[in-house]
Amino acid sequence: MPSAIGHTEHELLQRMKKGDEAAFCALYDNYHAALYRNVIKLVHSAAEAQDIIQEVFIALWEQRSTLDLSRPVNGWLFTLSYHRTVNHLRKKLREESKSRLIADLSYPEIPANVDEQLIVSQWQLMEEAIGHLSPQKKKVFELCKLQGKSYENAARELGLSRHTVGEYLQEAMAFIREYVRRHPFHGSSSLAVLVLEIFLK
Repeated sequence: MPSAIGHTEHELLQRMKKGDEAAFCALYDNYHAALYRNVIKLVHSAAEAQDIIQEVFIALWEQRSTLDLSRPVNGWLFTLSYHRTVNHLRKKLREESKSRLIADLSYPEIPANVDEQLIVSQWQLMEEAIGHLSPQKKKVFELCKLQGKSYENAARELGLSRHTVGEYLQEAMAFIREYVRRHPFHGSSSLAVLVLEIFLK
């Protein structure tokens, strides 16, 4: 199996689309930690978080032939993990009857086999918000939230102090949260918006 070390993300995606498992494993290694960190904040169960992340990467592999290589894969993964977590929480709330109000509401489920086009359309709002950030804040957000890097590593890469990275990240997330509130995407529910807010904490 050929090594994936030293290749750019675009090259890895191209290879994965052709069925290269080493490229897929490299992408998994790049993004697993960041996605897990977001999901565990919501489900509070390592096993459940791992199950959701595994589903996300299985979907990535199964839909590899339809991926749009002009778009960053981190957005696709972030949004799909968000969708899967929302559905997991809806199901859990209904099954455990923790909240009669929420359990009785009829929320439309996102199909387990949601295709890339839906993922792209939902991610567009986040892309719009991120696009309005200053270059430095945008880079900090991408490194810390989408790539899962620590403040220290991001600071080292950008030549900033750890304190500045923390400030930029908080300001970026506050802006994105406000942007999402003012531009709710189609089909969003109160639970979905709540989950997105927690993802951005």
